[in-house]
Amino acid sequence: MPTMSYTLYLPRRHRRRLFFPPGLLALAWLLWLGCVEWRNSLITRPYFNVLPSTFPSLYGSDFTVPKYAPPTYLSEYQLAYFKSWQTVIITGNLWNEFFEVHRTKNIISQLSDKNNKGLIVHFERKAKYSSFIHVIDYLQQNSCSYWIDIRHDPTTIYAFKHRRLLLPPI
Repeated sequence: MPTMSYTLYLPRRHRRRLFFPPGLLALAWLLWLGCVEWRNSLITRPYFNVLPSTFPSLYGSDFTVPKYAPPTYLSEYQLAYFKSWQTVIITGNLWNEFFEVHRTKNIISQLSDKNNKGLIVHFERKAKYSSFIHVIDYLQQNSCSYWIDIRHDPTTIYAFKHRRLLLPPI
């Protein structure tokens, strides 16, 4: 009986050098990809321009209504005479909050000192703090005058463009 010999082939080991053209191209592509992603992360990061505010004390002797009151101290009747107001209510519902914040931004961009309009934004108890910050940030970007009413529930922001204050006859 003839004997058959089987030849076992050893696996051929081929080492590709890292800096050989295919490896070098792969490294260059990864470097380019990382730089592009890093640049995009810098561009799309939101920056907020919120300034710290000081509020008068809620109780105490330092709270007096001056003779020529700024809009902060006006009654509801005097506020209605001061501007025609548009009202937005942010409740805390996810979808409602998203659309109302965008509606608020549209109204703020349309405010001017010529059209005699103002904006009232009510924040219910379940509204997110981030939407509050977005509204204040957008007000500051558009150079609007605003004040925050924390004395009454719900928390309210009154915003308008500058106009001379005329008090109604009493």
